[in-house]
Amino acid sequence: MQAHLDAPLDEVWALVGNPATYPDWWPVAVEIRGDTFEVGDVYHQVVGIAGRQLEYNRIIDRRDELKELRWHCPTTGGYQHWLLSDVQGGTFVDMEMGIKDP
Repeated sequence: MQAHLDAPLDEVWALVGNPATYPDWWPVAVEIRGDTFEVGDVYHQVVGIAGRQLEYNRIIDRRDELKELRWHCPTTGGYQHWLLSDVQGGTFVDMEMGIKDP
């Protein structure tokens, strides 16, 4: 998914770069438990899908302040990779998500 958001890069990063905010804006994110979100950190996410709540650990693979965040789930192989750029008075977002073999 790619999008240009009419919002400053630092505001978009405050949401994307901090998984603790995901329940505030990502519809399937119900709860996040974790103290820090740096490379190598593990956090716990509860997701709501099809009326069920599922719990998974996530591991931060990459994090470059104001630019990139990538995490994966060692159980399911799910991942998200966010790339952000400051462009045309807003923020360009390139986000890939999917499932690879765990």
